[in-house]
Formats: sequence, C-alpha cells, structure tokens
Amino acid sequence: MSFPARVDPRRIVIESGCVRPSGWDSVAVLDDLRAFVTVSRLIKATPVLELVDGVLRLVSGEPFVRAAQEAEPPLEEIVCLIKADRGSVGESSLFVPVNPADLMKEHSEQDPYEAFEMLTFVLPVTAEVKAEIEQEIVVADALRSSGTDVVVTSPSHDVGVDLAVWSDVLEPFVGNPLLIEVKGRIRGKTEAKQVLRQLASYVSASGSQWGLLLYGDGPDIGGQPSASTFPNVLVLSLRSLLENLRTRAFPELIRDLRNRRVHGASS
Repeated sequence: MSFPARVDPRRIVIESGCVRPSGWDSVAVLDDLRAFVTVSRLIKATPVLELVDGVLRLVSGEPFVRAAQEAEPPLEEIVCLIKADRGSVGESSLFVPVNPADLMKEHSEQDPYEAFEMLTFVLPVTAEVKAEIEQEIVVADALRSSGTDVVVTSPSHDVGVDLAVWSDVLEPFVGNPLLIEVKGRIRGKTEAKQVLRQLASYVSASGSQWGLLLYGDGPDIGGQPSASTFPNVLVLSLRSLLENLRTRAFPELIRDLRNRRVHGASS
C-alpha cells in the first residue's frame, strides 16, 4: 500500500543502494534547492519512502530531502509518499498519515505560482505557461476527487512530467505510478509526435510502465498513427477527461483506455 504522510526529514535514512532517482532528481541542483527551502520553508516535491523493519528508507527525492535536512534551520516536517505492507504500518512515531484533500486546503490558490517561480528561477511566467499551470491544477484536483489514491505534482513545470498518480486499483493495469503530461495546446502532428516521444522517454527513464498525455487544443492525437508508435503512452483530451469524470472514476477510465490500446476494445 502507498499513502502520504508527514515526516521529519531528519529521520529519513538515505542509503545509496536503495535510492532510485527519478527524472526530477537528476536535474535538481542541491545548492539552489537548499537556498529555496531556507527561504520558503517548503519543498515542492513529494519524496517516496519505504517502511522496512521500522525504518524509513528513501526511494526517490534525495535532493529534496537533503535540502530539507540542510536548510537553515532544517525543516521539521515534509510530506512524503510512504510504501509499506499493510501489516507493518500500525501506529508509528516515524510519520503521521495525511489526507491529500487536507493538504490542498493549507495553501492559497496563488501558492503554486509563487513556489514555481522561486524554485525554477525564471523570468515572469508567460500567459501560455500560466494557463498550462492552471490546467495542471484543475487536472490534479479532478483526479484527487475521482478515485485516485495519491496525486503528486512536479516541482518544475519545464522538467519531467507534470503529475504522477498512484492508485491501488490501477496497479494491475498500468502499474504505479502513472505519469501524466498536461499540454494546453499542441500545434500539429509534428509537435504531437515530439510530445509523445518525450513522455515515452520519461516513462522509460523512471521505471514506470505507462504514461498519459492530456491535451487541450490540437489535432486528434489518439487517432493518429504516431500514437501507436509509443505503445505505453495513453492519450486523452482534457475535455474528454473532465466529461468522463462526471460519471466515471479515473481508475475505470484509465483501465478502459489501456485495454483498448492492448486488446483493441474495452472490457
């Protein structure tokens, strides 16, 4: 099972043999992260931990955990995703489980923009990029309220995928996590193929099994031959996603998309 929890970063054990860096970890700059955490008192990421023999061992998110540990002063609490056997959880002084919906209520709507701008150290966000960030927030909120166990947002809009989803229901069909890329606009078939190829590379590099491309304006990507070139990438328009979520749970929708890709028909 997997669940989000509040953890004292100083109690996280980092062993090189156990760490499996994510794509986000590989591009993070520790000095910049440490300075960001010192000022903002937050990390814009969700490290993944394993609970083994009463010890919290780091799986991914090492730069962010180290930044939390080495900030001045160190953070006393961060939110992590913990993987553990159901029988080994019980009551523990190492973490406090938390409801993802409660986390969303702790920050104002403006917080994601401020954190994004501080972490990536960029010039003011363009209207198009800001619109994509807004779409990512809408998608994340919709997934959290539609049968998804955990939704993790990317610490950077420009690096890696936008969202990662963990779901016990989806595990048998697409594994965990399902990586999600959100594109507000795709300009033609050439760009569509580039986006699909990039998402497929993220899936491969992360060790995940499947990715999902969500897009707003653009051609019918799912019906193009290029989509079948990347067999482990599902494609869905944002409009179709939001319309389907009115009557169906997200895991059910993804299961049927995956079955159509693999078998040629929904089950």
